[in-house]
Amino acid sequence: MGYPCWRYHKNFPARLIHNPGQEVALGAGWVDSPAKVDDGDAAPVATEPPPTPQPPPPAEIPLLNAEHLDALLAGNVATVSARMADISEVDHLAQLSAREDTHKGRKGVLKAITARLDALEG
Repeated sequence: MGYPCWRYHKNFPARLIHNPGQEVALGAGWVDSPAKVDDGDAAPVATEPPPTPQPPPPAEIPLLNAEHLDALLAGNVATVSARMADISEVDHLAQLSAREDTHKGRKGVLKAITARLDALEG
């Protein structure tokens, strides 16, 4: 038998196969002519394409370590406040807020972090 060729089944749409391996992989019930298909107890053939696979969920953003947190919070209030505008991960901002609150407690920095959180969440 020459390839490519069509194979037919009572429960599945016709398939074009390109080699003997694909033909074997089809399994039982496939024939070489639509006239040879036994329609006795045929299930309806699906007319809709299979659903489109969805992309995987985004990977989790790792939390910052203490050294990185301290580096982001180093400097005066104006410098640290300006850095907050570049941070877009809510979890990182929450970490920074907790670290600042427990270590230095600068109200200007905490206010900048809160403003950035509000901007991202609003």
